[in-house]
Amino acid sequence: MKSAEELLASLHRQCALYKPYSYHLRGYEDMYQPPAVPKDLTTEVNKRLFPPIPAAEEENVIWVHATLQGYPGTGKSKLLEYLYYVALGIYGEEQINLIWTNSPAIAFKRIDSRPVQLMMIDDAARCANSLQMLNKDNMDAATMFQQLRHRYEEVSGKKYGVIICIFSWQRRTELRKTYRQGFVQFFKSAGAEKDERDWLIANFGRRWYNRLRRLTDRMQCGDNRCKSLSIAYLPSLGKELGGVGFYHSQLVRVAQWPSEMLSEAPAAESQNAESPAEKQPTPEEIKLHATWYVETPEMKRYAQYYQRYYVEKAPLAAIANQFGVTIKAVSYGIHHYREALLYELN
Repeated sequence: MKSAEELLASLHRQCALYKPYSYHLRGYEDMYQPPAVPKDLTTEVNKRLFPPIPAAEEENVIWVHATLQGYPGTGKSKLLEYLYYVALGIYGEEQINLIWTNSPAIAFKRIDSRPVQLMMIDDAARCANSLQMLNKDNMDAATMFQQLRHRYEEVSGKKYGVIICIFSWQRRTELRKTYRQGFVQFFKSAGAEKDERDWLIANFGRRWYNRLRRLTDRMQCGDNRCKSLSIAYLPSLGKELGGVGFYHSQLVRVAQWPSEMLSEAPAAESQNAESPAEKQPTPEEIKLHATWYVETPEMKRYAQYYQRYYVEKAPLAAIANQFGVTIKAVSYGIHHYREALLYELN
């Protein structure tokens, strides 16, 4: 008759022969072990998406490429607004050139001299879909995309800064392959087609794919709370090294967020893109501007245009991009505000 100790040792030896299985016998203490918590990548993703601005002496322009994929109504545009909110907290408004558009070509043309270029190409498949890969304009934009660091150096005259490109669209294969290979990838919904499902399972693993399916289903059932939750994927780590996890965002309303996406300016506006065709303001006019109080929201906005253009020397295109209006509207606002200033001065 074997003793209890000998029987237990025999069982351990027997179970050890079956490698896939654990031969550890559970005890009472195991009842108090908390269940495994799904990985949260929010902090890690923000660090990668919004790196520190390099010092001038480093001569380093950092390029960050991110993607955001999800069905209509899953909160993609609100996530973009939240990411801008995070960027504001890290860099400050004066450091960021926000470009929100649906065309890569427009985004790449709007680069200015600020140290952070934040390009958000929303509904990107509209102007950069995979069916138009041989279109000349699309090919030119794709070529420029690979050379954005050099383009920024040419435009800004600087050799340091951060370029962040985020492409948002609906179904994986609809977007040009060049644009969908982000270093950071956000997913708001599970794919319905077999090739999308296979890709997600291969890169996420079955467990994370099923979590994404559940998120998708809850949103389709009207649970809008799920729109603040995405699954983030870091291809450099992959599922093997912990590169899949949740990303938590918030529903925010950012005052600086443009009212509409940028589109190509009409020819008449482009001709007027350099200046409002007026004389430079006198020191007396600038002094009055610094102390003059305007009452209406419209004139306050025009005063901001004036400040950015004449005092901070920002180009009209950058001002239009910042406030989400056309170049013509900025030019008109500056002219109207100057008329009021000169009337007050005289």
